[in-house]
Amino acid sequence: MMKKLICILIAAALFVMPFAAFAQEGEVQLAAVSQQSTVEVGDQFLVDVMKSDEAKFLTFRINGTFDSSLAELIAPVYTNEKLGVLTNKFDNEKGTFLFEGYDQTIKGTDEKVVVSLLFEAKKSGEFKMDLLDDCMLGKANENAFYTLDINDASVTIADDTNGESVSIIEDAKPLTSFDDMFGYDWAEKAVGVMETLGVTKDIADKSFYPAKEITRGEFITMLMRVCKQKSTKSVEDFLDVDKDSYQYEYIMTAKALGIAKGDNEGNFRPDESISRQDVCSLVYRTMLKMNKVNPEIDTDTYLAKFTDKDTVAPYAVECMAGLVRAKILQGDDKNLLRPEDNMTRAEAAVLLNKLAEFNILVSRG
Repeated sequence: MMKKLICILIAAALFVMPFAAFAQEGEVQLAAVSQQSTVEVGDQFLVDVMKSDEAKFLTFRINGTFDSSLAELIAPVYTNEKLGVLTNKFDNEKGTFLFEGYDQTIKGTDEKVVVSLLFEAKKSGEFKMDLLDDCMLGKANENAFYTLDINDASVTIADDTNGESVSIIEDAKPLTSFDDMFGYDWAEKAVGVMETLGVTKDIADKSFYPAKEITRGEFITMLMRVCKQKSTKSVEDFLDVDKDSYQYEYIMTAKALGIAKGDNEGNFRPDESISRQDVCSLVYRTMLKMNKVNPEIDTDTYLAKFTDKDTVAPYAVECMAGLVRAKILQGDDKNLLRPEDNMTRAEAAVLLNKLAEFNILVSRG
């Protein structure tokens, strides 16, 4: 805990100091490089923000713009597990993004890719992503920033292979490889992000079953993957969780962290459906464990607009209010939280996608 606090304090101190106050010796090439030069409408593609090999950095700020008329930014993707992230902002209407973070080892990382940005092509044209002059890489173990030689990326977005005009609404390529998302447009992007990030990697066939109620074991597995939570603490097994199950590691991690508590008989009930308020409790405990939310909250303020707020169980009131405050939980179009309803797999994907964007700990699976 002390080491983590030191990391955050060092990173925060570097970011608040004026850029001009630091020595500007040594130039680093910082480039936005697309993994594909040409894509078609509806395709998803990654643009890597990369630095030159020789530079080790302790902190980073990646600031830039993109042509939002041609592509939508789905999520930032962090491949270096040693990086902690302090700021994660992007605006698809304005075409802007800002990501800031630090090396948790306080030694400096030489990882070549700082962050990858996952886009979806919307219409044909020459897509541009520009890094701005106030991008920064903080030198490892020094109170200084590298000066940066910045290069930007462009991607040619084409219509379909027949050269015909493509309707984004009707004819665009699907955002996910699952073939049963028809009628779930509101969840398709979220399911696609979960798939891209490896959260759904245990689904062998092409069906996501969006209308099916998600089980407790399935949800805690996806939650731990989204938040990249791990624990070496040894705890007593749940009596009903099979050690050979792919869910075992994630469920036991959640127990070790105090996120999953099970029942009085020592069971987790991994195959049972899970209510919306129980999902919110698991998510909020995870966010507290990661120090991503302030536990002090006026629950009445954030639950006031929901007409069924009085049906929320006492143990879940703070949790649901906390997720509303974080804009992870929004309720339905009738201003209902439906706390006792079981959560579907599509609803879970949407909530976890919002959590991934909020917690800024998304990573390739």
